[in-house]
Amino acid sequence: MKEFKKEYGDFITPILADQEWYNNNVTGRIRNFINDAYSKGIDLTRSAEGRAAIAQMINSIDVGKVAKLRTSAENAKEYIKNRGILEATGKWDPNFENFANQGRSLDNWSTLGNGIWDRTSPAEVKTLKELTESWYNNRTAHMLDKAGVESFGMQYDPRYDYLGFTTKDLLDIASGQTPGWNGSIYADYYR
Repeated sequence: MKEFKKEYGDFITPILADQEWYNNNVTGRIRNFINDAYSKGIDLTRSAEGRAAIAQMINSIDVGKVAKLRTSAENAKEYIKNRGILEATGKWDPNFENFANQGRSLDNWSTLGNGIWDRTSPAEVKTLKELTESWYNNRTAHMLDKAGVESFGMQYDPRYDYLGFTTKDLLDIASGQTPGWNGSIYADYYR
C-alpha cells in the first residue's frame, strides 16, 4: 500500500480502496492462511491435504474482480502517463477534462463500484482559435464593393481598392465547417 501511494500519490483514494480490497481478499488472505497453518506447526506444502487446501483457497478467489482491478489499474497507469504529457505541454485542463468525461475522473473512481476505468487518453484542450484557425487559413481575399466595406463599419472611398472578406464571406466559411463541428465535445464545451 505504501508503495502504491508513493508511486501514484494520495489523490487516487478510490483506487487505494480497490488496492485494499485486493490486499485483503487475495494476497493478504492467502498469506494469513499460510501463516496460520505455520503457526500451528502445519507445513502446507509437504502434505497432499495442505496443497489441496492451498489450491482450494486460490480457487475461491473472485478472479472476475481481480481481472477488473488489473485491467483498470493498467488503463489508469496509461491515462496518468498521457495526462502528464499533456500537462507538461499545457494541453490539459481539469475543467475541460471534467466536462469531456461527464464528471468521471480518477479522483472519484472505484473499479469495484464503477466498473473498469476505460480511458487511457485524457482530453486535449484546444482554444477556439486553434480549433477554427484552419477554417480561415489560405483563403484568397477578393475585391470589396461599397456594401462590403461598409458592412465592417468603415467609410467607403471610391479612390481606393479594398481587398478582403465581407462578413457574409466569413459566415459562409463558418457555416461550411459547422456540420463537422456541431456535436463535437469542443463545440459543446465552448457553447
